[in-house]
Amino acid sequence: MSGIFSSLDSYPVDRQSSKSCSSALRGWVAAWGLLLLACAGCDEELEVRYGRAYGPSVNGTSVLQQMFRDAGHTVNTRSQLTPELQRNGEVLVWFPDNFNLPDDKVRDWLDNWLTAQPNRMLIYIHRDFDAEPLYWQEVQSRNLSKQTVEVAQRLGEAENRFLQERNGNFIYSNRNWSGYGRPGIKDAISKSDFPWLQIAELPQSHSPGPVKSVSGPWSVGLDQTKLALRQNSQLVLPTAAVELTPLLRADGLDFAFLERIPRGNFSLGRNSQDSWRLCVNNGSFLLNYPLINPQHRQLALQLINQVGSARRVDFLESDWNGPRIRDTNTIDQRPNGWEFFTIQPLGMILGHLAWIGIMFCFIRWPIFGRPRPLPRVSAFDFGLHLQALANLLARTRQPQFAREKIAQYRHQAGIVEIPGEIPTPDAPRGQVVDTTIKFPSS
Repeated sequence: MSGIFSSLDSYPVDRQSSKSCSSALRGWVAAWGLLLLACAGCDEELEVRYGRAYGPSVNGTSVLQQMFRDAGHTVNTRSQLTPELQRNGEVLVWFPDNFNLPDDKVRDWLDNWLTAQPNRMLIYIHRDFDAEPLYWQEVQSRNLSKQTVEVAQRLGEAENRFLQERNGNFIYSNRNWSGYGRPGIKDAISKSDFPWLQIAELPQSHSPGPVKSVSGPWSVGLDQTKLALRQNSQLVLPTAAVELTPLLRADGLDFAFLERIPRGNFSLGRNSQDSWRLCVNNGSFLLNYPLINPQHRQLALQLINQVGSARRVDFLESDWNGPRIRDTNTIDQRPNGWEFFTIQPLGMILGHLAWIGIMFCFIRWPIFGRPRPLPRVSAFDFGLHLQALANLLARTRQPQFAREKIAQYRHQAGIVEIPGEIPTPDAPRGQVVDTTIKFPSS
């Protein structure tokens, strides 16, 4: 399949998709793409943080969030799982920065969240993709930078980093990601009779890398020659006893699917309406850089349309350790630097430095002692006017301009000739130059 940049020349011809994607979104994506192109030959490091909305990261989610807003949804960004989200959340979108499935506590929280309210949706995008190698491949293939050696070096570093992170934390496991009441193995305690996901290797007939063909409801109207999807592994359900709807298949394997959670299917006896879990193999068509491709934006619009209309959408951001779970109604904030004070012994050192800084401020700037009146400046002192004028002329740092202004003033005052010898800034020390100013007689 052709590269992403080649698809920038042609926008989707599908009228319905074009109407859904507003002009504001087209401007946003175009500006974002130009910003990435401008970085191709720069000395600045490419931003590659995964699953974050802040900053122009190739692995970020800011473009997808803007697409949700343009579709009429209310979008929030969260870094914690809080009671407020448990009560009021409607749609939760999660790009975990971890090649493994979530741990037991997070899975239990998500299970509880799905079953606590009707008509909720969890959109889970697996981590097994990184856009940085794809970016440097495009820069290299299109000769967008004259620094060919550096581009090749950065491409190799990006590919090695992705493989190391994937192999170091990615473990193929048959551990069952379960919900209420269904026991899994050892550390996985299930609490429902509907399963979650497993990570599986690709069949021997499939090799990791670019996808050759797609099918399914989401593939209608796509120009498959311009797609650039990647598939390195697959998400599967450990049992077929679920209501599963394939949405997109890549080379015959499920790439995106929707799982329906029917009402009354919980051991706790809840009689809730249906909830939904939408799983995507990876973010190769949903992250910032892949969304430069118009065909990928059409796929992203299909995902957004699956959510419904005018809903609250919360994007969950997390690192390798997963999201934090809060038991109290604290305000969900992004990291702001105060967390360093909770890490010892760094917190103790920073506390002492902060105390020393406060004492320095009290010593250096406050005025101690009895109050006394400040000397008053007379508004009728003509010498102050001359001093102020001299200061203004000195700030120009142009002696000739200052002389012309003084000469103009003397001319307006009726002084025809002012003889005198004064030193000039350009003259050697001790030497004086005749600066007699003469004006033609009127």
